[in-house]
Amino acid sequence: MFPPWTPGLLEAAREVLRPMIENLEGREILYDCHVLCLARVESVEMDDSAFRIVATRIKYIDTGRGLMYAPGCEPTQPLDFGGGWSLWYLYQSGIHAQMVCDIFFSDQTFVTAVKAALERGAEPKEILRLVFPEAAEVYEKGKQ
Repeated sequence: MFPPWTPGLLEAAREVLRPMIENLEGREILYDCHVLCLARVESVEMDDSAFRIVATRIKYIDTGRGLMYAPGCEPTQPLDFGGGWSLWYLYQSGIHAQMVCDIFFSDQTFVTAVKAALERGAEPKEILRLVFPEAAEVYEKGKQ
């Protein structure tokens, strides 16, 4: 990870991330900021310096991390996230924001795999291993 003011980083990040983001409108993504959720992208705005995504949450997903909303207390306002291209980077199969915990997964094959796991009744720890394999290892070691 490089500081966002690194020469050439804005252009490089935009070149890599723009194709992954520009066609998301109407598609489903996974979004995590402490609590994982499935969301449908309503709009995507982009220019040469930044992007913005607005999405509607469809379902909150338990990953066994102990981070879930109490029933009936789930946020209902749309997700609204983005920022300067150089503030985001690729992390495994997701696009992660620097210095905050926001990460989203736009790859439709990956989203479909997580949805399939949910549909077959996968346990939260299986979802955690699928989405955040390194966190699953930490949680498993902590329980021993």
